[in-house]
Amino acid sequence: MFTYWQARFDNYWRSRHKSGERRSVSKPLLGLGRGSSNTRGKALLVFLPDPIRDWQNGQDPQFFNPHGACLEWAKSLLRLGFELDVIHYDDIITQISGDYELVVAHVGPAISRIIPQLPSHVPLIRYATTAHWRWFEEQTTSRYQDLAERRGISDLTLPTRLLCPEEEETLDQRANLIASLGEMTTKKFCEAGLNAICINNAAYINAATDLEIEKKVNRGRAFLYQGGTGCVQKGLDLLIEAFAQERDIPLYLDTVIEEDLLDVYRKELSSPNIHFVRFSQRLKSVRNRVEAVCPFLILSGLNSGQSTAMVAGTARGRIPVVSNTADIPWVEGAIRIEDSDTLSIRKAIRKAVSLDDNTLLRMSIAARDGFERNFTPSVFARNIDDILKSFV
Repeated sequence: MFTYWQARFDNYWRSRHKSGERRSVSKPLLGLGRGSSNTRGKALLVFLPDPIRDWQNGQDPQFFNPHGACLEWAKSLLRLGFELDVIHYDDIITQISGDYELVVAHVGPAISRIIPQLPSHVPLIRYATTAHWRWFEEQTTSRYQDLAERRGISDLTLPTRLLCPEEEETLDQRANLIASLGEMTTKKFCEAGLNAICINNAAYINAATDLEIEKKVNRGRAFLYQGGTGCVQKGLDLLIEAFAQERDIPLYLDTVIEEDLLDVYRKELSSPNIHFVRFSQRLKSVRNRVEAVCPFLILSGLNSGQSTAMVAGTARGRIPVVSNTADIPWVEGAIRIEDSDTLSIRKAIRKAVSLDDNTLLRMSIAARDGFERNFTPSVFARNIDDILKSFV
């Protein structure tokens, strides 16, 4: 029961410290790179001005997505010789001249306002950090209906819509190319008749050495789940059910658990092997313990785009235990959950804890190697360089 009350206190704490007002939109950055001798013309980046402004002042972003990703798009456009304007994706005030050779945009009110003013010959690239909205909503509805049927809940409320279909559809239909995080989400854009290309996520984190991985590989067989809101979409309900039936296998939850899910799983969250650590990880001792005993990082449901937590975990040698929807593009360092149900999860976690130390070491190193091959900021930068070069 301690896990339940920890999670409820965390929700209370967040509600007390969350502003009810929408954050102000940061001022635009106009004319970056102006005066360059090899300019290709003007480009517009509709994303986040602040990470670029901080970079100009010698401050690097702390987190890669979205701040670092935005900065890499800006750097690439500047490297290619564009004079660059940057406006916030929520900016509905700044007037745009319209004489651009290329536009790169994140979805939001700003690009919806700009598209009608944009000449048809100007290429537009969307950077998509989420799945195609129609597929995502269908899958989310299906996950909630499945939960309601399994638990016999007649009045389970569907979540507030996470995406804005009107803005998404406007941008998707105008975009010449959608750069989408993850192979599966890219496929869903293509199935909707859109031109999409896969680009992998990244993380600012130092990859573990072989020696660091070897030192901790035999210290525990626990699992870590990390994520933000949207627990049902991401399959946390299934994980709670599965681990409540496998009481000798620990699960650590570093996440936000919505009130509805807390109420549904109050009994299961009292299982002695399920630990809520989102709030207590502010203590170094708790962080160190989780780091020491959790060689596995688990995700069992729909993830809209590649999980940044999963990406960062592999850098430290954590072994992904995942369903196909996690969009991890390698298999040698991962354990697959065959289907989105409790039985499949239980099979996968029992397989994981049965592995000997040598096998875990090999898989941990493979996971780390997968990070270095697919998920570093330098790989991300090379990928967007290639995308932008195809338009100039």
